[in-house]
Amino acid sequence: MPVSMATAVRAWVAVAAAGALLGAGASVPASAAAAAAPDTSYLNPCVIPDNAPPTVESVTFSPSAVDVSDGPRDVTLTMQIPDAGGPGAASGVHHATVSVLAPGHSFGARLELEHGDGDAWSGTFTVPQYAGTGDWTLGPAYIFDHAGNYAAPPPDTSLTVTSAAPPETDPPSVTGLSVSRTVDASSHPGTAHVVVQTSDGEGGSGVEEVRVRVQHTNDHQVAGTLADEGDGTFAGDLRIPRWVTGTWKVKEIYLRDRAGNTRDYRYRWVRALGDTAFEVTGRNDAAAPVLRHHRVGPRRLDVRRHAGSVTVTAHLLDARSGVAEVEAGIGWATGRLTRVSGTPQEGIWRGRVRISPCLRLLGHRLWVSLDARDRVGNLADELLARVRIRHQDLRPPRAGMPVHRTGPDGPVAVTFDEPVHGLDDASVVVRAYGGTATVAGSWACRDDASAAVPCRTGPVSTAKWTPDEPLPAGSTYEIVLNPTGNLGVVDLNGIPVRKPGPDDDHPLTFGIE
Repeated sequence: MPVSMATAVRAWVAVAAAGALLGAGASVPASAAAAAAPDTSYLNPCVIPDNAPPTVESVTFSPSAVDVSDGPRDVTLTMQIPDAGGPGAASGVHHATVSVLAPGHSFGARLELEHGDGDAWSGTFTVPQYAGTGDWTLGPAYIFDHAGNYAAPPPDTSLTVTSAAPPETDPPSVTGLSVSRTVDASSHPGTAHVVVQTSDGEGGSGVEEVRVRVQHTNDHQVAGTLADEGDGTFAGDLRIPRWVTGTWKVKEIYLRDRAGNTRDYRYRWVRALGDTAFEVTGRNDAAAPVLRHHRVGPRRLDVRRHAGSVTVTAHLLDARSGVAEVEAGIGWATGRLTRVSGTPQEGIWRGRVRISPCLRLLGHRLWVSLDARDRVGNLADELLARVRIRHQDLRPPRAGMPVHRTGPDGPVAVTFDEPVHGLDDASVVVRAYGGTATVAGSWACRDDASAAVPCRTGPVSTAKWTPDEPLPAGSTYEIVLNPTGNLGVVDLNGIPVRKPGPDDDHPLTFGIE
């Protein structure tokens, strides 16, 4: 539920009893004893009180060295990733993806790690035969917890790979291509038979894999791996969906030989192989589903304290392939509709969109949208009706700087687009840009009527910082609100201030003239 202004102020006054409280119009030097860390009960219940990223403590490869001269080898990558949290309990690691790259990025693997025992996250990849000798290293890693805090890059760790030279290095080639000229998909999915003749040259290791991709003129595509029939011939059947009739073409042929050499035929290289087109006959479905009528209710909802839902009923028609899936949405909330009567060609679909008290919504009169897709993929999107929803204000306050340059003695001002409180030596720090050491100084705060107010209890609309000692000309500094492990600066509803990102036009940085 929302945190009232009175409750928030009382909470911050309680915290102030443990440290120096900023009096109205007064300033406190950074050297004074730091105020107690903010109690997470001041936060809106919808806020995850974790503002500290997970830490990759260790990375191990098992085995730590492989020899792929005689064949591929599987390797397991394990990371120990504890999440300590702060100021509240840890939210826990939510996702961990990492790349492992060979020297020169000639080979590589992208792993979505799975959670094991304790803090362990692991995944297995294959080092192919003849991958080359050298150390495989970690590439980009994306590791974050349930609160959206990203971990720093993992420590440098390498996998030692030893490999004999491949018996040959020439890639295989296509010497012939044939494909069914007509495919009947009038009453069921059709089958396109594809035959690819290959060669790996004199003394080659032999072609091991052939993959083919075909595509319709409207971008529908089907891909498959062909079977080895001996003597360099690979053949197979591709399942062509019903309702997508007309011209299809072979768009790509991928070859790989036993030595790991590959060749990928696309565009003009495929066209150079001859006529790659075939015709699919039957009834075509290029039309999206049609919404005949709908019902939406209730039209008014209050989700400030408890979740609510809006029921959507839709009468949908799709004469040919039939409706396959239907989804309704309100803002970021979605709900799947199921068919309660009728057929895929004409039926009644019903479902609910659930609105949580912690769902951030923009505005109070919101559209209910409907997406209906048929079996071919044709999409109908409709705006059904507006619903009026009373919800919490979960928008984080934004901080900005009207002026990004000042003299050696300051001051420098930070403005907020809505009143905040909780500014103290722990929740807002000034440091050299790109550094970690803080710069001593004092803050003075004012409300939206320019009256002096305590920085910790607010309500603060403008905060000015003055350094204790003159700053050197030409230097650059940054102001960090709610640094790692702290969520002290919040609005009157208990929502922490939004941190400016690297892509923001006006980050909280300033230079000294």
